Amino acid sequence: MRVAVLGMRHETNTFAVERNDTLDVPTQMGEEVLAEAHPKSYIGGFAEAAEAADVELVPVGNVNFVAGGRGGIITAEVYTHYRDLFLDGLREAGPLDGVYFALHGAMAVEEPYMEAEADLLRSARELLGNETPFVATYDFHSNYAEGECDLAVPVPLNSNPHIDAYERGMEAADLLLRMQAGDIAPVTRFVRVPILGPNVGQSTWSHLPNDEM
Repeated sequence: MRVAVLGMRHETNTFAVERNDTLDVPTQMGEEVLAEAHPKSYIGGFAEAAEAADVELVPVGNVNFVAGGRGGIITAEVYTHYRDLFLDGLREAGPLDGVYFALHGAMAVEEPYMEAEADLLRSARELLGNETPFVATYDFHSNYAEGECDLAVPVPLNSNPHIDAYERGMEAADLLLRMQAGDIAPVTRFVRVPILGPNVGQSTWSHLPNDEM
């Protein structure tokens, strides 16, 4: 079983003055993706679970706009450069039994790519077809585009503060393996809930001692 691994992450503030308009974003290509992944990161968790199941991982690329230090919008030219670079990697990878995407879910690019993660997934779908299982990890505060959850099974963080990236990476690997084996066929539904939650109320852990909970 051969599974491609790629990542593209940014949490965009569209009001920020600085823009991501240069090609100097921290990027790993090929074997660097796994070699430089933090063991307790999304990719670290996915790789550990997949390799334990004797899956051959095919690392494609990982670009981290968050680490680049610029919170503003990403230009269309920069986004399409990395998207096409990764699509070329998928094309050259040969036969694949699945793809894992380490995303964030709040990346904004200039028109016509404001819903960039969905565009990345859609482009990969057009390349590999609808039968190849896709899974993707997301941040707790992700903003899904319409139809995005039909392109890849989403595995978002469960915690805020965000302390379960490793576990969600492992969960994504388990899902992909079970999908490929035919044990499960996940069905996703996208529902917009008409609620704007205050940031101070989004903590998933309590300050109370265990005996008071």
